[in-house]
Amino acid sequence: MKQSEKGAVKQYRQVWLWLVLWVMLLPATQAATDCNAVTAIPVSECQSLLELYNSNGPNWKQHTGWNQTNTPCSWYGVTCDSLATISLYLTYS
Repeated sequence: MKQSEKGAVKQYRQVWLWLVLWVMLLPATQAATDCNAVTAIPVSECQSLLELYNSNGPNWKQHTGWNQTNTPCSWYGVTCDSLATISLYLTYS
């Protein structure tokens, strides 16, 4: 193998290693809710929901959507009407 080919292979391996490491870290960097981008409820209600979730939410049995989207009214157990959270039903959590 020529010296230039060896250099190209080494560079390819380095790029491949960085790509693999980056992909491995993706699940650890979950998309978080940006309450300033939420339009269905007031920012303060969104922040309160996130405070509740951050207290122990990752350990809840059911936490679909929580801190994953900017649509808190679609999160498991959250019910909204126009412009406000009207109920939380977190049984089995």
